Amino acid sequence: MSKFYSLFSSSKGNASFIGSPAGGMLVDAGATCRKLVQSLEAHGLSAEAVQGICITHTHTDHIKGLRVFLNQHPVPVYGTAETLAQLRVLDKFPQNADLREILPAETIHTDTVAVTAFATMHDSPGSCGYRFELSDGQTCAVCTDLGCVTPEVKKGVYGADLVLLEANYDPNMLRNGPYPEMLQERIRGKYGHLSNEDSAGMAEALIAHGTTRLILGHLSENNNTMPLAQQTVITNEELEEYPYLSFEQGEHNSFYFSEEIFSASERKKNIRVRDRATLFNLLIGLNGYTVCSGVIDENLNGKDIIAVPLADESEMRIGYITHKKGRRSSIGVAYLECLKKYLE
Repeated sequence: MSKFYSLFSSSKGNASFIGSPAGGMLVDAGATCRKLVQSLEAHGLSAEAVQGICITHTHTDHIKGLRVFLNQHPVPVYGTAETLAQLRVLDKFPQNADLREILPAETIHTDTVAVTAFATMHDSPGSCGYRFELSDGQTCAVCTDLGCVTPEVKKGVYGADLVLLEANYDPNMLRNGPYPEMLQERIRGKYGHLSNEDSAGMAEALIAHGTTRLILGHLSENNNTMPLAQQTVITNEELEEYPYLSFEQGEHNSFYFSEEIFSASERKKNIRVRDRATLFNLLIGLNGYTVCSGVIDENLNGKDIIAVPLADESEMRIGYITHKKGRRSSIGVAYLECLKKYLE
């Protein structure tokens, strides 16, 4: 079964794999060959599973390991004419490399997937994103490194089941951070990167068009940390400008059993998702928040999601429902005891 594997995604390096241990496509090679192979192996994949490489553009964080990888594992390389030409100038190919040009909006077919390229606005000639149609009918798209969302981008990603979407920077952090003005202008320009706000708007549109899983990528290490995360308590007023994430439980769920307190409150930015993993990913990538019990396990959710008390007099009542003839399992009893201790 084919899956989407995000191997690297940051301002330092980017690479993804779409496929299975039997074969698939690598998107970008923005880490050393050794690290690429190690990351593939960490996901249960071998370098031999890579049947081709799709290059989005020629910035170093997307092609760092390309030449060495091709020397050791010769596979076709796909890219726009401008991208392939620039890679030749940069001497990023072995002499006998198998280069295959792909036009924006063109679809090519490999043994495992159908690949469609779409043009993106970025300061690299021929920059593009990719949409993949898998053999089981699922679709996914890689859409990072773009200064704005164009009609071509929307056509390329709308309707995809899974999308890797850029959420590069928080505008206030970029403005008040260490970057010189010229670099700031490049990042926030129409040929730069997507801000968290723009990404949040695009995330809403993607969900409305059928996307069920979102992975936010290319997060800046210097300009993308939740400003309120270090506070000991937070007010609703302080949260107003940040996107609120909630879990949509279907059309027929009961209002009285909503998982989120204040679920009916009006907010400036409200994103509803139907996948728990997507909610957590958006919380991290968009510097967003949700209102919950605060029972969070770092071992399960990682260190990037934390609980901060909300300054509000309302109470959240936590309980459980059992069948009147049913018996709780030993695991269920142990869980409830741990929950009680945590809340005490």
